[in-house]
Amino acid sequence: PPVSIPPVTTPPVTTPPVTTPPVTTPPVSPPVGSVPPVPVMNTTVSGTAFNGAVSSGMVAAYAINNGTMGAQLASAPIDNQGSFTLQLGSYAGPVMLQMSGASYTDEASQKTMVMTRADVMSAVLPTVANGANISGVWMTPLTAMAQSRALGMSGGMTEANIAAANRSEE
Repeated sequence: PPVSIPPVTTPPVTTPPVTTPPVTTPPVSPPVGSVPPVPVMNTTVSGTAFNGAVSSGMVAAYAINNGTMGAQLASAPIDNQGSFTLQLGSYAGPVMLQMSGASYTDEASQKTMVMTRADVMSAVLPTVANGANISGVWMTPLTAMAQSRALGMSGGMTEANIAAANRSEE
């Protein structure tokens, strides 16, 4: 007799779901021996301009490089009391201040005088530290003479010359 073969049934194929593990990145460490970046500090210089009572104008701060006036760092208005505040960012080193365009009361005549663009009065600081908050700086005809004296010394406006010129004018 003919043989009957039962049908072959195959179980359904099921594939397990594919799961991808989360990717984690280990924290990046700075190289061994590296120095962390220096935080940016905000250096400020504030004071009073006086050539008689000063009631307006501008003060600019300049870096001093190799004994001479360098790049402008900041500028700020002078208020009606002669006061100013300059934000120098992270600058550190010697600084020259210049006042221009000011109105002031002439002590002899009691008349209001206006400085032209070419008229400046100055002061120099031998060094300013990053993040320092320097206050009480005076800018007067005497500080302008001290700045001029430091500029005329051998080497120009070096920290030592600025300090010596400022002491001699006290």
